[in-house]
Amino acid sequence: MPEVRFRVGNALLRETAKHCNWAGDDCWNVKTHPKIDKISAATGYTTGGQTLEITGWGLKGTKITDVDVTVDGVACKVLTSTIEKITCMTGAASAVSHAGE
Repeated sequence: MPEVRFRVGNALLRETAKHCNWAGDDCWNVKTHPKIDKISAATGYTTGGQTLEITGWGLKGTKITDVDVTVDGVACKVLTSTIEKITCMTGAASAVSHAGE
């Protein structure tokens, strides 16, 4: 299963991310963590070149370079990144993985 990680965190400017003290005179936005709901494939080719779609929420960074995706330790080149979906192209693996078996 791919690992999705952000190199930088971003406080999302959403009402649900806003917190205030009881008096309401001191408010701040909290960082939210990405949530993955689905990955389009659970297996793939060792040669790479497979397009993966990762859906969920909070998946977009400020820039596309803020998002890193690795599949079994191999970089998956991020092609697009929105708040709800990342599309990436898998890289070639140096060996067959039996992770998750």
